[in-house]
Amino acid sequence: LDSNSELIDKAAEGERVLVAVENSIDGMVGESIRRIRKRENVFVNMEVYYPINLCLGGMENSKEEELEEIYSHPKALGQCSEYLERLGANKIPTKSTTEAIGMVKELENPRAGVIAPKEAIEKNGLKVLKEGVQDEKNNYTIFWELSNRKGKGGCTALIVDLIDKPGALYEFLEPFARKGINLYAIHSWPENGKYWFLVKVRCSNEEIPWKKLERKAEKIRDLGSYSIKSFL
Repeated sequence: LDSNSELIDKAAEGERVLVAVENSIDGMVGESIRRIRKRENVFVNMEVYYPINLCLGGMENSKEEELEEIYSHPKALGQCSEYLERLGANKIPTKSTTEAIGMVKELENPRAGVIAPKEAIEKNGLKVLKEGVQDEKNNYTIFWELSNRKGKGGCTALIVDLIDKPGALYEFLEPFARKGINLYAIHSWPENGKYWFLVKVRCSNEEIPWKKLERKAEKIRDLGSYSIKSFL
């Protein structure tokens, strides 16, 4: 039942956890990235690509067309927004799909449903009412395996606060281009009238031109190097 933020706090305390950071339909999981930004001793050890097949679940006597409330994590609800709009039921956000399943079981209301993976619905004694309700069939989520120790691998993630001036992002990225390092993701978040960035590059920590980058940024948070594992 732990939220992403709670899992990240456990990683800072020494546990190894798996946290969702991005979905192919619904984008970045802001809660995860913002929490990682706040915890200086949390590092990425692996990036995992996992296909997500979301299903509609309910009580044994529930019927899809009679559901009035659908419970799930906001990201799961977002991945099924077109389907839920057609269904016309009220969306009830929870801190996890596991919590949503538990709430529907406790309610024992045939008009209450849940959006969650098929395995989780069946494992917890609910009935799968409809499979594959996500808006895109090739839906997948990117997870980070986190701990309080730096990992090893061929990719590295950085959280960067840039100097507030024209061309700041271009100047920060230029050293990567000069060294032939490929950036495979860059995301920005607003904060106090400025932006900070998550940058993911295809090279190990040791290959990054740290001295040049430090001269072009206010602050760089090194999330460490990691390997990538795909189940797609």
